[in-house]
Amino acid sequence: MLDAITRSGSDEVIVLPNGQLSNAELAEVEHAVRAVEQTITILPTVRLVSGIAALSVHDPAQPLATAAFTMSEAAGEMRTALAFRAQKGALTLSGAVAKGDVVVTSRGEHMLVADEPMEAVERACRRLLEHGGEQVSILFDPGELQADQLENLAERLGVDVMVYPADGLQACAEIGVE
Repeated sequence: MLDAITRSGSDEVIVLPNGQLSNAELAEVEHAVRAVEQTITILPTVRLVSGIAALSVHDPAQPLATAAFTMSEAAGEMRTALAFRAQKGALTLSGAVAKGDVVVTSRGEHMLVADEPMEAVERACRRLLEHGGEQVSILFDPGELQADQLENLAERLGVDVMVYPADGLQACAEIGVE
């Protein structure tokens, strides 16, 4: 990451960690960038879908602080969930989980358990939309879900649904509601 930042040649850089970097790693990047006199702003994006929300409102014509504020606001307002296959059985607040079940978490808490990824995604979308929303963004593992299955959700949910295949996601899907 540091190499990409320095090679950019930009005086100002906004970093979206998207939940992929630890605080220690972010601190290392920030300290290292000081040596090359670049300004770095780290936005609190906790998921890839949060990063997409932030990027969708980015305006490069705005001063750094204004752009970062707008992007941070968009990312922070997005409600997110992560659907993944359980690696082992467990007892959670959402119920019993068997190895291979699809578990959905939101804000670090178990939201629901389902047998299949599509069922999990649809139920999670409905739960996230209970508090309103106009658009659902879904990053999905093509080995677990198909784009056409997810695109059909728009009719059932009554909102726009944007789907993006994401190889290497290490989850069935990431869901974001705006």
